[in-house]
Amino acid sequence: MIQQNERPSNEQILAAEKEAEKLGIEAGTNSAQWAIQDMWGGRVTRGEKEAARAFLDALNDGGELPEPPNLSGEWADSETPASLMESLFGDDWQDTPEFVEAQDEMCRYWEDACTEAFLSELARSAEALLQD
Repeated sequence: MIQQNERPSNEQILAAEKEAEKLGIEAGTNSAQWAIQDMWGGRVTRGEKEAARAFLDALNDGGELPEPPNLSGEWADSETPASLMESLFGDDWQDTPEFVEAQDEMCRYWEDACTEAFLSELARSAEALLQD
């Protein structure tokens, strides 16, 4: 348990970084599955291969890509920096300068992992569709 105004330990930070990455990967992968349904999956009745090819071209050429999840909280029940910190540190999370400093780091780990997982899952699905 972290006491009021106590800085999280290095071990707690390292464990939280790994957990933030894990949560980011889960969020990115889950979100990609929803995006696939709208782009070339079950909700699309034609043009699936063209959509998959367009995504891969954009990914490879630096074109416009779908937005991965973020920590803005713009959607109901979506993750925010505060909810991420609560997930990582439980009731030990406090809005103190020490935790705010750690929060920036945790958010970066989550968002980087989320983006990577989101784009990787979309690419995997698009490539699989084009293999058929």
